Amino acid sequence: MQATSGQSVTWVFPAVISAAVVAAVALGAKIPVIGNGRAAFFVLAFFGSQLCGMTFRVPPSHWTHGWLNPFTVAGIVIGLGNLLLVASVLFRFKLPLISSVQAATLALGASMAVKVILATLRSAIG
Repeated sequence: MQATSGQSVTWVFPAVISAAVVAAVALGAKIPVIGNGRAAFFVLAFFGSQLCGMTFRVPPSHWTHGWLNPFTVAGIVIGLGNLLLVASVLFRFKLPLISSVQAATLALGASMAVKVILATLRSAIG
């Protein structure tokens, strides 16, 4: 399925919101309405799932590797790590390198950026 021009830019809004949340948390600023703690993390997780659904679509059938394409496998592995981050914040358990909600938010933002880059490369190469 080919994307129309309207579909190809729909990821910009959640990407801008996500970048703003990550920047605010990194700077320690309080975000109006949502604050800067767990709520900001879950807002980022929500927009991250939106971005994942918009940028990492089912691989085209003409690809020889299908779901085993290296970009797709990398996206799945990073997505599973993101789900682990969400579970750790939701159930309040600590991960080895993530000691706070702020660290989890920054890690989630960084992994989201990597996934968007992977999806962009996959589309450009594929």
